[in-house]
Amino acid sequence: MKIKKVQLILMGLIFTMSVNAQLIVKINGKEVKSGEEIVLADAKTMEMSFKKPKKITDYTSGRSSVYMKIMSENDEVIALYDYTVDGYTASNNFLYPSTPVYYSIWVPDNGVQDMKLISGNGITHFRKNLTKDVRYRRLKVTTHLTFEESISWDKYGKPQILLEPMTFYLEVWSKTNKLSMPEIGATYTYPGAGEYQNMEYSSSSGSSYGTGKKLTDDGKYRIKTTTADGFNIQTVSLSGSQDNELANLKTNFETYLKYIANTCNGKKVLKNITVPDYAIDWSDFTGYDKETVLADLDQTNNANHASVKLVENVTVGPLTGLKFTGIQKSYKCSTKDAVITTIEGPADPSKQKYEASIIFYLLKHPTQPNKLIAVSYRWVDNNSGGDVTAINKNTAVIEEFLSALTF
Repeated sequence: MKIKKVQLILMGLIFTMSVNAQLIVKINGKEVKSGEEIVLADAKTMEMSFKKPKKITDYTSGRSSVYMKIMSENDEVIALYDYTVDGYTASNNFLYPSTPVYYSIWVPDNGVQDMKLISGNGITHFRKNLTKDVRYRRLKVTTHLTFEESISWDKYGKPQILLEPMTFYLEVWSKTNKLSMPEIGATYTYPGAGEYQNMEYSSSSGSSYGTGKKLTDDGKYRIKTTTADGFNIQTVSLSGSQDNELANLKTNFETYLKYIANTCNGKKVLKNITVPDYAIDWSDFTGYDKETVLADLDQTNNANHASVKLVENVTVGPLTGLKFTGIQKSYKCSTKDAVITTIEGPADPSKQKYEASIIFYLLKHPTQPNKLIAVSYRWVDNNSGGDVTAINKNTAVIEEFLSALTF
C-alpha cells in the first residue's frame, strides 16, 4: 500500500514538473495559451520565456537558443526571431535562471528588443502590410528552445529540443473575409479560396504627366494571383465629369496607340493623327512606346487607322467604363539617308516580335464622382507568343476580383 502511495506521489511530482516545464509567450502582458488565436491589430507588445527545460550534460560546451518562427498556415517561414548564447557557463545561466527571464520580441515605438530578427520581415511589417496579403490572413507562430553541443571551434551538433514547441496564431484579417481598401474607397470580400494569393499596397503621393493628370492619386494596389504576376488597381483624379473624362481618355488612348503604330509611316500619315496636349503617359499602364505596335491594327501602313475600334464599353459588378485588351509587338523601321523607305513590322507580321499581352480598364468610381478606377495588367508569355486564350483567362480573373468589390 505504501509502495503504491509513493508511486502516486512520484507520478504527481513528474506530472507537476512536466506541466511547469514550458515555453511561455506573453502578448500585452498576458500569457498566451497553446493553440490560442490573437488578433494582431490588438497586440501591442510581445515577449517570450521558458520554465524548467531539460538538463544539459554537466560541463558540456555549446550554444543555446530560444527562437520564434512566424509562418503562413502552409508553413512558409516568413520571419524568424532568435536569442542565442554560446558557451557552457552562458548556456547554464541562460537555461536555468532562478526566475523566468522574458525576452522582448516586439516593443512599440521602435523600442530596443532582446530577440533579433534574423530573417524575413518583422511584426511591424505584418501589421502595416500583411493586411493587404491574402496568403497571410492568419499567421502560425511556433516557439522553440534548443541546445547544440560544440564539436569544434566553429561546428555544432544536432539541436537538442529542451522543451516541446508551443504553437499559437495571429489573426491578420478579420474572420469576415472582408478587406478594407480605403485608398480606392472600396471593400473586397475574399471568397476564402481561389485565385488570389497576394495583395500588396504601395502608397504614392501621385505622379503627374502632361499638364498634370494624376494617375496614382491615392496609391496603388498590386494583386497577385495564381495565374497573374500582378495586376494593378488605383484611382485617377479627374478635372471634369466622369462621362466627359472617359470619352476624352478613350479618344486620347486610341489616338496614342494609332500614333505609335504609325511611327514608320512618315509625316504623311502622322499629320492626320493629333495627340491631345493633355495626354497622360499611357506607357505607364501599357508599356507601349514608339517601337511597339498593337498587333490588331491595320497592317497596310495603318491607312485605315481611323476606323479601328480599340476600346470597348464594359460593366463589371458595380463598375462601368472602358476595357482594352491587346497583344503588343515590336518592330523596326528601315531607313536610308535618314528618310524612312520601308517598314519592318507593321507591314509584315512575320517580322514583328511578340513583346507582351495587355489588359486595361478605366471605370467610373461609384461613390466618388471626381475619380476613375484604373486597372492594368501587362505580362509576357514567351511560350505562346501572345495567346488570346491567356488574355481571356486573365480577364476573367480580374473581373471576378472587381465583381467582389463593394463601395
